[in-house]
Amino acid sequence: MATNARPAPILICPEPKLDKSAAKRRAEELSGVRASDDAFVIVQEVSGTWVPVWGVNPNS
Repeated sequence: MATNARPAPILICPEPKLDKSAAKRRAEELSGVRASDDAFVIVQEVSGTWVPVWGVNPNS
């Protein structure tokens, strides 16, 4: 996975809609690959709005 980051002003974002375990389950359902415990939250700009997004790594 590759990411691109840039400095941004401090943002007030809503809480993620999924918790960590739900995000891992969803990633496994969509990918068919077992997820590791290394899930993390980042913020991503979507249509001009910043939203929390889970990053879920595969279990190696």
